[in-house]
Amino acid sequence: MPGVQNAGTVWVSKNTYLPLATDEQVFFPQALPKRFDVIITGNPAGRSGMVLEPLRGLKVGLFGPWEGGWDRFPDWSDSYCGGISDSETLNRLYDQARICLDMSFDQNLDSANFIVFNAMASGCLLVTNDKPALHDLFQPGIVPAYTADFRPVIDRYLSDPGGFAAVAALQGQEILRSYTFMHRATEMLAIAMEDDLR
Repeated sequence: MPGVQNAGTVWVSKNTYLPLATDEQVFFPQALPKRFDVIITGNPAGRSGMVLEPLRGLKVGLFGPWEGGWDRFPDWSDSYCGGISDSETLNRLYDQARICLDMSFDQNLDSANFIVFNAMASGCLLVTNDKPALHDLFQPGIVPAYTADFRPVIDRYLSDPGGFAAVAALQGQEILRSYTFMHRATEMLAIAMEDDLR
């Protein structure tokens, strides 16, 4: 708490925010057969059917809550694959997909989410809407982004298996190099030790 006094000493604390990370013991490539061209995980709250329409003709997997979620899109019920009960299942799901499509709302464009880190670590290719937060985290080209229409980006990677595999591998390497819970623990320890030396 800035400005808290204790026996004549002023203690100043500073909030430090670290980017999210993944557990590389849970999220990793397993080289499973690809069941889906594109998956979307999570709660579709606030999304419209227009989000799904561009995916027509692809093998799509929708995961997350049905009641109060994907049930708003009954004509996509054949693509609904259920809720996800645990991280190991989620890892297998990501690994069985060629592309994980991440769509953040406007209020979340300045932050990442666990989908970003877990999907990239699991062997599928993450495609997301353009997020300023990711510009600061990853080098250009690591995360393909779209600004309006995501289908051309998806088609480009689905039609180029070599390019798809190369970018997916780069994503996984980037996560393992800098964005695991062990990296975060090391950074927190360094911050704590730096504070102790002051």
